[in-house]
Amino acid sequence: MDQNPIEKNPITRIILGLVVVIGMSIGAHIMIVFFSFLKFPYAPWIGAIVGSITIFLLFSLLYREYYV
Repeated sequence: MDQNPIEKNPITRIILGLVVVIGMSIGAHIMIVFFSFLKFPYAPWIGAIVGSITIFLLFSLLYREYYV
């Protein structure tokens, strides 16, 4: 199995990690606003968890496609 080209260079790994973390925070913010608009109790907590996990799972599925 070939190694993913992103994993060969430590700089690209760091950049990819930062992109994922920034994406998770953006997803969390979007879901916080959405749940606050719907007047959910504990909207910031629920939104942050749902948004972050959703972005992480999407990234995991897309990144996994390289190895399948």
